[in-house]
Parts: sequence; C-alpha cells; structure tokens
Amino acid sequence: MKSKNIVLLLVLVLVNVGLWAQGVYIPKSNDIQEKDGKQYYVHTVQKGQTVYSIAKAYDVTIDEIYYENPDAKFGLQIGQQLWIPTVNKETEVNNEVSTASFDFFYHIADAGESFSHIAQLYNIPERYIRLANPKLSEPLKEGEYVKVPVEASFPVLDGKQKAPHKAPQTSYIPAPDVSMGQTNVKTTQKTIKYQQPEEVSFNPNIKVMENYRHVVVRGETLESIAKKYQISVADLKSVNPGLQSVVQGDRLRVPAYSVIPGVRKAESERPQVVDASPQKKKPSKQTDKSKTFFKYSVQSGENLYTIARKFGVAPETLLKLNPSLNSSNVRTGQVLVIPKLQKKPQFIYYQVPRKTRLKKIARLFKIGYQELKHANPTLKNRVYAGQTVKIPGGSHAVIIAAEPEIKEPVDNENVFEKQANQHCTPEPDHAKEVKVALMVPLYLEEMDSINSVEFLKTFQPGFKPFTFVNFLEGAFLAVDSLRQMGYNIELNIYDVDNKITKTAKTLQRPELRDMDLIIGPFYSKSFNQVALFAENFNIPVVNPFTFRTSILGKYKNIIKVKPGAASQIPLLTELIHRLYARDKIFIITQTPYKDADLVNYLKTGIEEKIPAKINLPNVDINNLAIEVANRLDEEGEPVSPYFSVEGMPVDPALVDAYLYDSTTFDNKPILINYMVDSLHPFLDNASVIRNNLVIIYGNNKPFIMDVVNKLNRVRDTFNINIVGAPLWEQIKNMDYALLNNLNLTYFTSNYIDYNRASVDRFNADFESSFSTEPGRFGYSGFDITLFFVKARADYGKRFLKCLPSVNSLTFENGFQFDKVKDTDNNYENVMWNLLQIKNYKTIRLPESNLIPVVEQEK
Repeated sequence: MKSKNIVLLLVLVLVNVGLWAQGVYIPKSNDIQEKDGKQYYVHTVQKGQTVYSIAKAYDVTIDEIYYENPDAKFGLQIGQQLWIPTVNKETEVNNEVSTASFDFFYHIADAGESFSHIAQLYNIPERYIRLANPKLSEPLKEGEYVKVPVEASFPVLDGKQKAPHKAPQTSYIPAPDVSMGQTNVKTTQKTIKYQQPEEVSFNPNIKVMENYRHVVVRGETLESIAKKYQISVADLKSVNPGLQSVVQGDRLRVPAYSVIPGVRKAESERPQVVDASPQKKKPSKQTDKSKTFFKYSVQSGENLYTIARKFGVAPETLLKLNPSLNSSNVRTGQVLVIPKLQKKPQFIYYQVPRKTRLKKIARLFKIGYQELKHANPTLKNRVYAGQTVKIPGGSHAVIIAAEPEIKEPVDNENVFEKQANQHCTPEPDHAKEVKVALMVPLYLEEMDSINSVEFLKTFQPGFKPFTFVNFLEGAFLAVDSLRQMGYNIELNIYDVDNKITKTAKTLQRPELRDMDLIIGPFYSKSFNQVALFAENFNIPVVNPFTFRTSILGKYKNIIKVKPGAASQIPLLTELIHRLYARDKIFIITQTPYKDADLVNYLKTGIEEKIPAKINLPNVDINNLAIEVANRLDEEGEPVSPYFSVEGMPVDPALVDAYLYDSTTFDNKPILINYMVDSLHPFLDNASVIRNNLVIIYGNNKPFIMDVVNKLNRVRDTFNINIVGAPLWEQIKNMDYALLNNLNLTYFTSNYIDYNRASVDRFNADFESSFSTEPGRFGYSGFDITLFFVKARADYGKRFLKCLPSVNSLTFENGFQFDKVKDTDNNYENVMWNLLQIKNYKTIRLPESNLIPVVEQEK
C-alpha cells in the first residue's frame, strides 16, 4: 500500500540520520558573553561535533545556530566559535505569546524580506505588521520571527480597544477511556485557578414579567440574552439571584421593562440596578436611588443578622449593597444602604453555609429557639450546608409603591435553531480535488535516539514518535476508502507537536494557504497558532482531542470533536427519567463553586423529570419498624421504636394503623457539598426501602475515590448505584472492583465495541496494511478523517453550514454537531457514550436511553 510505504520510508530515512548523528557527549560551555543585549554561550567546535549534535546539547534548533552563525551553513571547522543563545527561541516565543496584548501568529522572514511583502502574503494592512513589530527593522534578516496580527487585534493595535484578558496556556495530551483494557496514555494538564466571578446584587424590588421565562439555548451567553431584551447584564443578574453564567436549559426571569422584539416595547423608566462589581456600566435612565434604598445608622448591640431580620432583607443582600461590610465588622454608627421592599415579608430566608445547630442560628439572629423551631417544623436541631432556614422578621421593613403589574402573558418559545436542511443535500464533485492538511505530532527530530532498525520492530513505551503514528495510519486508511468511492483527495502530512517554533516553521509552507480543511494540531499552543493562521484564510480547523471549550469562543471556523460537559445533562436527566425516577437521588460535588452552573442545571433538569413527591408502601416501612424494634443497644436493652426513613421521623404505631396505605416522601434530589459535609447528608437521608442513585460530579481522583470508598462501606445497608460525571474517562487506575460494586455509569467520548463485526474487519485491514493493531488513535484517525473529509467533499463551501445535518455512528463515538451560538461559525459535537460497569463487565448502554423524549405537536 502506498500510504504504508510513505511511513516506512520516512522512518528509515530518519533512522539513518539518527545513526549518523550519534556522537560523543558535548558539555555546555562555561564561556557566557553578552551581545546586543542578549546572553550567549560561546562554544568552540571540537573534532567529531556536528551542528545537529551541538544543537541537541544546548537545547536549541539548528536554525537558531544558523541564525546567529551564518557561516556555519557552509560547514564547521575545528576551533570555530559558535554563539548560542542561553535562552532558546521556543522559550522566547512562548513568553511573547503569553504576554502579548493582542492575538497573532508568526511568520519567519526570508533574507531581505519587507513588511509590505508579508502584508501582501496575509492580505492585511502593512501598518498593522509594523505596529505589531516595533523592534524589527527592514530589510529583515533570514529567520527573524515576525508577528502577524489577526483582524480582531487591529483595534488593540490602534489603541481603540483594551487588550482582552489572556487565560493561562494549557498543554493537553488526549486521554484514553477509563474502562479497563484501554490504551494507557498519560494526561498532562496545568491547573487553572478558580477566580470568584464579579457579582451584581439581586434586587427584590425590580418587577419581573409574569408568566414568562427565558429558556437558555445552546451557545447563549449572559451578554447575548441581555442584548436580545435590550437590557444590561446587570439588569439580568438583578432579577436572578446568584446568576453568574448560563447553560443550556436554564430558565431566567427578565425585568418587566425588557423588550421582546415584535411583542413588547420598552418602558420609559427602569428601576435602579445595583452593581457590586468594579466594571463600568453603560449610562442609562434610572430612578432616584432614594425611591428604592434608604440609609440606616447601626445601633448599639446590632449585628449584620439582626439588621437583616429587622428590615426583612437577606444578609447576603446587605453584604452586596455594602462592599466594605462583612459579618464580623459591623460597628455602632456605621451607615448602611438598605433596600426598600414591595411589601412586608413574613420571613427572610437564610441558607446555611456550613453544618451547624439550629440553636446557634437562633443566637445569631437573636431570636428565641422555640420561635425559630416553630417556623421550621421539618428541620432538626442539626442543619447542613445548603439547607434554608426561615427567619421570622421584617417588622421594620420600609415599603415602596409597587409598579403596575403587567398582565400580558407571553409565550416564550426558545428552541434550537432549525437547520436549513433543504440546502444541505450532498453534491460531491469527484473531479474537484479536496486539499486536507493533517497536523500530527510525530516528533521526527527525536528519531536520532534510535540505535538500530531493530528498535522499530517492537513497541517502545514512552517513545514519542510512536505515540500518534496510529492516528496517521488510520487517516491513510480513511483516505484510501474515500478514493475507492471516487473522491479526489490530496492529503498533506505535517509534523506539528507542542512547540511554537516548529509550528511557525510549518505555517511558512505556501500550500497551506490553499487548504480546504485542517485537522489538528493536537496541542493547545500549536493549535492556537494554527487557528489564528487559518482564520486569516477562512479555513475550517478540526480539533480532534481537546475538551477545552475556550477555543469555541476565541477563534473562527473551529470544529470541536470532543463533546462538552453541558451536552451530558439532557442525556443524564433523560436516563434518570427512564430508569431511576423512583430512586432517592443525591448529587455530590467536591466544592460549592466547582462546576456550579452545570450542577445547578443538572439538579433543575432532574427535578423537571421526576415527581416532587413519592409514596412508599407502609408495609415496607412496617417491616423496617419491626427490624428496628428487635435491635438492642450495647447494653442489651431494646432501642427506641421511633426511627427515620429518608430523614423523616416515622411513628411505627401510625404506620401499623394504616398498614395497607402509603406514606409520602420528598423526592427532590439532595445536593451535597462534600468539602463541608462529607457523606453525612447522604447517611441521614439515604433510603433503606428504595434504591439510591448517587451522582458524583467532579474530576478530582482523590475526591472521587474517597466518596467511592465510603459508599462501599455502607452498601450492605443501602442499595446504591453511582453515576460519574463529567470527565471520568480521563481518570486512570481507579479500583475496578469498587466501581463494580456500585454499578458505575459514566460518560466517555471514545469506546470501542470489539464484538461488532465492522470492528473486526477494520482491525484486519489495519493489521494487513501496517502490521500492527490500530489502538485507540488508529480508530480516531480513521473516524475523524473519513467523516470530515467526506463532508467537505460532499458540501463544498456549504460544509460548515450543513455540518449539523450530517451525523454518523463511528467506531468510537457518534458525530452530531451543533452550531455554538454567538461564536464565529464554530461547532461542537454533542454525542456521548454512556458506559456501565456491572458484573465485572463494561457495557455500552443502548442508544435509546440517550435520546431525550420529544413531545410531538398535536
């Protein structure tokens, strides 16, 4: 096969280069000198040394040595002195990219090249090339790195727009499946610290539209939603407590003064919205603050909580309205801003931040314990984080006149955009050649470490050039299949890894500007450069392996193959609706802020799919009562006959009196903050009568295994099934036996069913072509190349527009792409595999369980 010969030829050539390059150890020079403001090693060439071996010793490229020492291109002489930079070019450009105030990709100059020529190559005004490179002068030296800014950066270079915040770079190596027997590839990912989002105060005085909710659809943001209703983001946050971002399915209230295009016009006045964040707000017409707020001087003996109770305002609201205030620094005479209310409240609601006792809360608000207990009859003395306590109060609330009610009901039909399928009929032109660039990390420069051709005959773990070869081979098979179907494909292979210098050199290839499609690169730093380059020439770029959603908001014409965590939620809620609706459901998170939006979206989605209450047979409860009655304490005495079921006290006599009736229990999912409460809320509320479904939401392995270990200890008492989300496929070496005990169900973007006949045929073809098994990357290379190259050939210039109408069940995972709203023509896969470990087997759940039920129009 031609493709096989290409790979073997490439490898054998590099083996010969590697054997020739083997030499004696070369120590770094101790002679360090400065020239033109930069420091250099001064290396004296010794017998047997080559430019290649010297470059390896100093961790620089051959090009860097030639750039600083042009005479070296004509051969080295013993005793010749070479100037070698102490900081290599890769480190230098990485620093430039991470600290620059604008987005750009690199052009490597030819000798004597001008700014005007570079501007013509990339079709941008010459002045922006000059503005981006103030330290360079013409004529340019061969090998100089020239920044080529993208169009979005022009306002920054003109000084008309502030530079956007740049997130830390993340190096990503794709990770295989979590299930046993899959390829073991390590995942390297830098940690990005969580930053608290800016907050806008919830304002209870702002009237909202009655009978109206905005349902968030895929791709919408706070900014786009606010723009739709002609309000500010601060307006939107002011009527939705705790709102920081949105995910698909969220139901948002909107202010009464919002504009609904074609339905409702704007009101002339809007109430004051208090923004506690430091960002500047656009000027807008607002009412006098005195109409909605008043100032209050703190009296002796008062604290934050007594003031909140006095005026019927939540403590959190006071803290947001008074940035200098905290719960421990309230002092006599301090002046606070307090909101006026529409009416006097009966209670204020206090959400418990951490496990405590009801008596402590009573002391905090200076209220009698019995009065507090009477207001909260269902709460025990011990309360847990996330529980809400009603605090009687509001006797001194200051009232404002209510705005006129809006009685006009509006039916908000927010659904996904319907695709123009009538324009998406495949029309392949077999005479037209489709040009595809495949950028795979082959690490060909590292082949010099091979000592013999025998090295290639056996698998060498950890040897980088072997890591992604199977992806390339899978791509070759895909292209061969397409050619057999009559498609005219030109496949161009480029060795692009995680080095920006290597990527920049690749981007100098003139044929790249005429590509119809780019697949890769696999690493984030290189992908960022290629995405910016491709944007300049309007070339679609496929990212095969990243889970980072940030690429969808930053670049244009991007296709993200790995599905996002948000697309798991509808699938999981539908699965629960079908299989676990009568289970007691718990959601355990590591911290209260980690993935808070998605967790709340999940909780809300589950609540909409399952009944809020459930009836349990009294017969089952009575059986449990009998079991309890027969228990003895440590001293051999009978225990109290009174007990709790799912956290609710049960009277055995009452149950016995209505033996053939049922008892109603709360069926809402319970959210557990594991960092604060550990497993205690589960132990207090888990059911011994029905099954318990525990959703463990997080990707931190120590957190996950701690929860799994503790659940395993109590599985003799409770029937427990667990679901792992969002990205458990990236977590390796978990205890399979413990996961099997709890019947783990989890999401994965790649799973091979080796029982399928099509998989057997592919394996045979792969082994026949390349004398090796495909491995995980072989399947990926085939699936991705076949799907996207065929779609590009079938739809031509309509490729991106028609992508959502093209779907395919592949070897690893299905492809169904949705356009990400409010982005520049970007798409994300929404299909996942759901796997379950049961009876020590990992099975893929039927596709029918993954398709949400859609109600048909009557």
